[in-house]
Amino acid sequence: MHRVILDERPEQVNIEVSENGYKELTLYRKITEVEIEGQTKYEADCIKQLFPPMHKIDKKDFTEEIINFYFEQAEKEEKETERNELILQLEAIDKKTIRPLRAIDSGDYTEADTKKLKELESQAEAIRAKIKALEA
Repeated sequence: MHRVILDERPEQVNIEVSENGYKELTLYRKITEVEIEGQTKYEADCIKQLFPPMHKIDKKDFTEEIINFYFEQAEKEEKETERNELILQLEAIDKKTIRPLRAIDSGDYTEADTKKLKELESQAEAIRAKIKALEA
């Protein structure tokens, strides 16, 4: 799902058929009129999905409930993707802590080692807060 700006007000459901028969479904919601550089444009949330040629699809099949379901699913997928990316960042931070922790454990550490650990922990705390907000 992404936010788009269009020159003309879109229909809520648009289906286009490509030369090879694939159907591209485009759904819009939260369509608002905006003024950009003196011109009227339309801003909207947008989802695009591709269907194979044999798949039957018709605009009248897309009720408000079904459109909202598509957007809810897209939002869930985006949150899950963002959460996974944040977890990868946490894992990278964990790897960066190994060297300064080893130095501290051996007693052969410097102020830079403790400073680095505090810096990494601060980054990790911020990421954990983002994850918690996504899961709320």
